[in-house]
Amino acid sequence: MDDQFTVSCGGAYYGCGRPMGCHAAGTFTLKPAISKSCNSYFAATYRRILENPKYPNRDSALNSFNQYAYSFGLGRRLGVDLPSEKMGNIPTPKYYHGIFGKNWQSCNIISNSIGQGEIATSLTQLANVMAIIANKGWYYTPHLIDSIDGGDEFGLLDKFKVKHRTKEIPAYIWEEVHEGMQGTMEFGTGFYAKVPGINVCGKTGTVENAYRGEKLKDHAFFGAFAPRENPRIAIAVMCENAGYGATSAAPIASLLIEKYLKDSITGNDRKAKVEQLANMNLIPPQMKRQMVKRDSLRQAQQLAAAKKAARDTSGVEEAPEETDTDSSVTPNKPQPAKKGTKRDSANKVALLPEEQRKINIKRKTTA
Repeated sequence: MDDQFTVSCGGAYYGCGRPMGCHAAGTFTLKPAISKSCNSYFAATYRRILENPKYPNRDSALNSFNQYAYSFGLGRRLGVDLPSEKMGNIPTPKYYHGIFGKNWQSCNIISNSIGQGEIATSLTQLANVMAIIANKGWYYTPHLIDSIDGGDEFGLLDKFKVKHRTKEIPAYIWEEVHEGMQGTMEFGTGFYAKVPGINVCGKTGTVENAYRGEKLKDHAFFGAFAPRENPRIAIAVMCENAGYGATSAAPIASLLIEKYLKDSITGNDRKAKVEQLANMNLIPPQMKRQMVKRDSLRQAQQLAAAKKAARDTSGVEEAPEETDTDSSVTPNKPQPAKKGTKRDSANKVALLPEEQRKINIKRKTTA
């Protein structure tokens, strides 16, 4: 692969039979393919790698490709100073043997070319990838703790000062990627997320989304770093159920970058965008229904627990069944229901123990 490799796109990639959709159309080299997010370019490139005759078989080709992914911190834990870090997943030939057999083909896994399929990553990993691209091939392990008051006596932070490098990638490829990502902001899919006065390099993305087997609105992704000339921030943003990355994730990243680098948001339009994004409600109807159902059950459980606690702490007891000994009954007075009926329990009067004792004494004296 080089910067002159060209792919023609007619709005989809047809090389594997079933079309893979693409909203770009035209003839693309690497830079415009990044700027315009051309799926066809990356599908053709991925197949070219897996079918490269320099490898003895596709297993070997995929293993070689995966080594680059691992060097970018994907498919493994980065070692951040937070618990429960996720590894993500970079699928191996062995995994595909179990699905397609040993004679699997590049078209079986073509969706991996655009980061979908069996590939899984965390936002921390993707933000780190943005930092790697900004640095043209190296990164520090992401961390929250910068220093320890009184000094780092036990060297706990030493591992966060070590530079990790990717597998060797030619310098001109890094430049092409930077150009393409800056083009995303200037004339590509991130055009409406530009930051005034700052050269931002970004990439939009779409994350497939399903809930209990039902296809839902896609998640929106945007990754970026800035400024291009002397990077100070790398960022990854995902908006759940927001659809296309350029419409929500990119503007959020744009505002965060401006706030970080300038310490303020400038312009009335951008300030209005802050309010608009803050008030968005992206929860899909299916999840809203589930949330209402869970809330109803929770409220019922809480009410039952509150009633039980009230009985346990107040000492209130229900009066025992009474037998009417007076033969003269007031005509309009409700008669006790038969034992065991709902009305019976509803007519019981709650009395404190001392009041019940007085009633029992009165009955004895009047009998």
